[in-house]
Order: sequence, then C-alpha cells, then structure tokens
Amino acid sequence: MHLGDGANPLGLSVLRVENAAAVVCSAEASDSVKVDVILAGDELLRALNAQWRHKDRPTDVLSFALEDAALAPENALLGEVYVSLDRAREQAKDYDATLLEEVARLVIHGTLHVLGYDHDASTEAREMRAREECYMRLWRRGEMP
Repeated sequence: MHLGDGANPLGLSVLRVENAAAVVCSAEASDSVKVDVILAGDELLRALNAQWRHKDRPTDVLSFALEDAALAPENALLGEVYVSLDRAREQAKDYDATLLEEVARLVIHGTLHVLGYDHDASTEAREMRAREECYMRLWRRGEMP
C-alpha cells in the first residue's frame, strides 16, 4: 500500500486496509495475486478522474486493472485502487462508520472493479453491492474466504 499526497491518519491500520483487498482477491481470484492500494487526497483523485474518465471533479475511489485475473500468473499485480481519504472522511460521517471502515469499503469496491465487476446496469449493481456487503462482513470479522 502506498500513501499518495496525504499522510496516514492516526489509527488507520495499513494491514487492515490491505486485508480488505486481500479478502476480495482470495475469494474472487487467488491468494497469490494482489491489488495495490494508494491512499491519497482529493487533488490526486480529481486529476486522475479528469485524465482517465474526463470528469473534472474528485471521486472517492478509482480502479485501474493491469492484468486479467483469469489469466494472471502467480504473484501478479492485478491492478491499482486509489482511495481519496478526503472523500472517505466525509462519507464515513454520512454512513456513521469509522474512517477505517469506509476506506475498507472503498478498497473492496475498487478491487471488485479491478476484477471486472461493474455497476452500470441495475442487475450488475445489485450483484456488486451484495459482494461488497459479503466481503465487508468477512473483513470486519478478520476472516479470509
């Protein structure tokens, strides 16, 4: 995991954040693959969102797939998940969650995107949301699938 243009806030466990991605990778692909998590601020997420999605505004999470999970060799880096700590702080308040819980939710969401899940259609959105909730439960309990 990398810290982008923001510092790691007190109490944010790097290991617990990394475990959020690992829970999804373990269940959906393999224990041997990984996703890189980059914690940053709105400034970096806004720049990436403008460059890659042509939306000149900050967003909470962006995902970039680097490998096809089905074809990836052992120990492959499947992709990158960028999380805005600024957005996560605001959303944690809105959802009555801790910052760590909201960051984990965003990492899980982003990791599902890296693995090919989308939420453009309502059926895809329901499936993706159900998977997010399942992986959040596993993450909270500290379990791996």
